[in-house]
Amino acid sequence: HHKIKIIPQGFRIEPIKGSDQPAVNSVPTFAYAGGFIPNIRDPRPFLDYLVKCGKEFKFVIFTNTEELVKPYKDILNSKLEVRGYLPRTNLLEYLVKMDFLVNFDNNTGVQLPSKLIDYALVNRPILNVRSQPDEEIIDEFFEGNYGRSLQISNIEQYDIKNVSCQFTDIVKS
Repeated sequence: HHKIKIIPQGFRIEPIKGSDQPAVNSVPTFAYAGGFIPNIRDPRPFLDYLVKCGKEFKFVIFTNTEELVKPYKDILNSKLEVRGYLPRTNLLEYLVKMDFLVNFDNNTGVQLPSKLIDYALVNRPILNVRSQPDEEIIDEFFEGNYGRSLQISNIEQYDIKNVSCQFTDIVKS
């Protein structure tokens, strides 16, 4: 209907210190920040691959829903670190130190999760993991080949300054 206007959620978008420089880690180091939903945003197939791949890495997960990943902590030991949520500013400062970031796909094109906006702000490649992970792409990321990274475009549309202008534009029209 012509009277309906969709306005995205707004975020404070500011430069993140270090986001313009590559991370320097001794092994591929990557992170995920967010919750899990069994069989939808489910880390288990990805973690199953990490268990069998035989590669050195460090995977840091920031979540308050750790039930799905707990069994993997004992198997992967120091390769898997599970932490609670951090305030957004602290999280962004941590994420900028990663080689790449992981997104567990919601399998929907309707909305862009806020974590992807934060991931784009820290300017790190994004490994998008679907319900059946593509092992070839995962291996490429381990080798530093990020050619198939998830691209987030037009991040400015989520800047709170631009979002608030959309509300004032409605009043003016």
